[in-house]
Formats: sequence, C-alpha cells, structure tokens
Amino acid sequence: LIPKFLGIALNKDPAIKFNLPKSAESFRWLINFASNCRPELHKNNQIALAKLSLASKSLFHDLQDHLNFKFDHHKSSKIALFEKEEDFQYEKNSLETKSLFGNDNVALTLKEAKLKEPGIKDHSKLKNLIGKVRSFHV
Repeated sequence: LIPKFLGIALNKDPAIKFNLPKSAESFRWLINFASNCRPELHKNNQIALAKLSLASKSLFHDLQDHLNFKFDHHKSSKIALFEKEEDFQYEKNSLETKSLFGNDNVALTLKEAKLKEPGIKDHSKLKNLIGKVRSFHV
C-alpha cells in the first residue's frame, strides 16, 4: 500500500488527485493517513465500514418508517476490475469476512463480468485484467 500511497501523494494516480498540504495541520493529517495505509489496518477498516453500513441501513429504514417517507431507490451494482492478480486475490479473500457483516460482493470471472456488463467487451484496455468484484448497493 505504501507504493500506492506514494503514487497518490505525487499525483501519479489518475483516479485520485489532490494538492500537497499547505499547512502543518494538513501535513500532520497526511502523515497520519499514510501511517494507516497498512494491510492489517485496511482489513480492520473494511470490517468497521461493513458494520457501519449495515447499521446505517437499518437506521435509515427505521427513519423512513418513522417519518412515513418513501425514498425512491433501487439496487444497483458495480464491477471492479483489477489489473494485478494479487490485488484481485486480496479482494477475493476478503469476501467471506465481509459477508459476515452483510456485504454481498461476489467474485466473477472476466467472462461472467462481460455477460453482466456488455460495455466491457469493447474496451480495449481490459484485455489484461484478471478479476472483478460485483457489489450490490441498497
């Protein structure tokens, strides 16, 4: 995770861009953030996030019932594609743990992902991708 963080910090990651800290407080926050970018903390944070989302889901439904409020939503999904086999395996290995807290992600083969999302077939950059995770959201 440290090399990934360095890429983000140096604005080399196309998905995440931010300005370098301009204050000591922001720099301290960045150092604290970086010190938490460790695999053992990542797993704990994933579990905490899964618990939080499960709790907030039930609280949201209670609030809807209490206010007699109908929220127009539908289940949606996402497919995460991984460039490296080890990244896919790491995510795949965490699926069982996450499922204990209500997460319903599943690992798909590239063929299964293409059947669910036809747009993947025409994307030339996807030739070397190894795996995906499909997540259903409420």
